[in-house]
Amino acid sequence: MNRKAAYEKYVGTQVKTSGSQNLMRMLHQGAIKFMNLADKCIEDHDLAEANDHLIRSQDIINEISLSFPESDDELAQNLRGLYAYMYRRLIEANVDKDTEKISEVRELVREMSGAWDEAANRSESERDGSIDVTG
Repeated sequence: MNRKAAYEKYVGTQVKTSGSQNLMRMLHQGAIKFMNLADKCIEDHDLAEANDHLIRSQDIINEISLSFPESDDELAQNLRGLYAYMYRRLIEANVDKDTEKISEVRELVREMSGAWDEAANRSESERDGSIDVTG
């Protein structure tokens, strides 16, 4: 088995065995990774490769957005709207090859990743019966 196949098998196993909060963390990290790669490609004037990385980021953000149910729930609607906004900005960044737009979305994804991590930690604390006294 070559390195790429082994890596893909490893990632596939991680996804299949991860809980929803860990999967959300992995998706955010993947989106950030591909945005970083796109930035580098734009700097290097490799626009075709930048396009590929931005499309992968768009796909991840779209997948996250689709994970929220279409309902009257205000939080789900707001999250879908936020991720839809990020998706649109990534499309604009791809068309314009604009690193500032990529940076804007990357910062939003980092903030959302932090919020998901906090929610996961809070959920763990509630299950364990422990209390967070740090903040």
